[in-house]
Amino acid sequence: MERAKGFYVYILECSDGSYYTGYTNDLEKRVKEHNCGERGAKYTRGKRPIKVVWSKGYRYHDCAWVLNVR
Repeated sequence: MERAKGFYVYILECSDGSYYTGYTNDLEKRVKEHNCGERGAKYTRGKRPIKVVWSKGYRYHDCAWVLNVR
C-alpha cells in the first residue's frame, strides 16, 4: 500500500474475484473495516476476505474523490 498524507483512492479485490473502488483518508483503517468491521461497504461484506490491489495517495480530497467516481 502506498503511504501518503491526505486521501487515498483504492481498488480492492474481493474473494469472488470482483473489484470494489473507494476513497478514504485512512487506508489502513478502511481496509480493516472492509475485512472485519461493521463499517465496511455493504458490497464487500459478503465477499470477504478482500485485499488491496492498488492504491494511490493524494494531498486533497477533491483529487481522490474525482478519480473514484470516474
